[in-house]
Amino acid sequence: MPQSLSLADAADADVRTDSERQAFKLMLKNVNLLFLGVSVFVLTDRSYLSRFWTNFEAWLSMQDVSVHGLVPARHANNRCTIRCVHGAPEALIESLVEEWADCTAQQAYEKLRSADVQVTNQADKDVQLPKILELDQRVTGIANDIGLHREPSPEPRPAAYASQQWCVWDQDPDLIIKLSQTL
Repeated sequence: MPQSLSLADAADADVRTDSERQAFKLMLKNVNLLFLGVSVFVLTDRSYLSRFWTNFEAWLSMQDVSVHGLVPARHANNRCTIRCVHGAPEALIESLVEEWADCTAQQAYEKLRSADVQVTNQADKDVQLPKILELDQRVTGIANDIGLHREPSPEPRPAAYASQQWCVWDQDPDLIIKLSQTL
């Protein structure tokens, strides 16, 4: 996310029209929905697990939608590919998966609100944290409205990643539009 500019820089830098500003505001409000439906390539380093946005986005990329709200995605590795950079140890991949893959929305909320999860702009954390629980409730409602019925994956998350993709977007590609219209 772009950081805020000083007032002097903002006056010179913001040449958007009112409609462009409104469109940007709407996109910014809904950008996190992308992490529920697109493949995510995570480049992790030693600081990754201490930063708010990276953790929030990683958790979202490991979720799927169901009548029970946000649930751990089956074979999440197909939507969330993780690689280490800057000489970070490969064990960080397992740590990231262990930290987020099986978290409920409530657990993710609690972990992300922790003081040791850093954010550049505290307002981002203040705005985004309640959205986790709201999104979980909205997903439940929409999944019930469209009659989405699936059983959660019976097997525990494998340490080694499975190779088969399974994602709700394959069943209902318009779901992202339905979710964004409820926010």
